[in-house]
Amino acid sequence: MAGYPIYIFDAYGTLFDLSAATRNVLAEHPSNARLLAEIWRARQMEYAWTDMALGLPTNLWDTTTRALDTALQMVGFDADAPLRDDLLAAYAELDAYDDALPTLERISTKGGRSLIFSNANPEMLRKSVAAAQLDKALDEAVSVDNVGFYKPNPKAYAYIQAHLGIDSADAYFVSSNPWDAAGAANARFKSIWVNRLQHPYPFPAMLPYREVGSLLEL
Repeated sequence: MAGYPIYIFDAYGTLFDLSAATRNVLAEHPSNARLLAEIWRARQMEYAWTDMALGLPTNLWDTTTRALDTALQMVGFDADAPLRDDLLAAYAELDAYDDALPTLERISTKGGRSLIFSNANPEMLRKSVAAAQLDKALDEAVSVDNVGFYKPNPKAYAYIQAHLGIDSADAYFVSSNPWDAAGAANARFKSIWVNRLQHPYPFPAMLPYREVGSLLEL
């Protein structure tokens, strides 16, 4: 970890396990839980980027709720209030990946600085960080709500660079989302793609600085 003391982490899918909400609530229906998680995430991103393209305010919690309503209907669940409420409550307090806290603690021990930069709104980040007990190891959690553009819009990365008062090349940007890794690389951050599922990288014009399979490889 020598050389660059600042580590900027994406939150959802990078530090927080997105499948935890459906897996925990729908433990008796694992196949449906996996399908629901995939559709929920895909629609969440689709709706977020569509909202941004239409000039609507960034509000990822509203987007997450709308995406869940669609996913429940598509998977064939009766979206009764208890199930919907249970899934949203679980999403608000997702489990962290096992490699998240040890990695953040190691950065801190070595004198580095770590922060989150996420498409989530501030309240989502506050709840998630506290629930996963990452707050003592993180220096800061920053939302794109402060700039009004979701990642991977270049304005989002320009905002976090200005917020930190650094040259983008002087920080690592760590994300499991390939579109985020590409956006960070485009903004000249030392982009690191956390490829947990060993998928092919889809943006060859904007390659990450490095690819890892776990945060423990940082």
